[in-house]
Amino acid sequence: MDRAVISKYRLKMRKLLEEEKELVQIFMDTNSLVKGNTYKMMTKCGKKSCRCEREGKLHLAWRISRSHKGRTESRCIDKDRISECKELTDNYRRFRQARAELVKIHTEQIRLVNLMEKAKTKEMFY
Repeated sequence: MDRAVISKYRLKMRKLLEEEKELVQIFMDTNSLVKGNTYKMMTKCGKKSCRCEREGKLHLAWRISRSHKGRTESRCIDKDRISECKELTDNYRRFRQARAELVKIHTEQIRLVNLMEKAKTKEMFY
């Protein structure tokens, strides 16, 4: 058994556990999530009496989009709900990024456990 190698693996495992603790805080958070993305774009509103119809000047509009049943859906966001929608979609993005990072950490932990097992295992001759 090579103690230096095992010690190196244990140090890596401790580091991964600390990273995992930070991610768990994101999962334990009570913030709501909305799947999707918020963005702003220039668009026509479609009202006959509006300047966008008369003069061709576009409006700045905030939208939220999401993928649903394989199709992208997009909706306008009311002005009084823009910050709420941004926060909810940002929460979702942060949650999903943390989830992906957790998968990487667990994959590395399993790899380290396998390496530790190999380093600790002795061949016995019967």
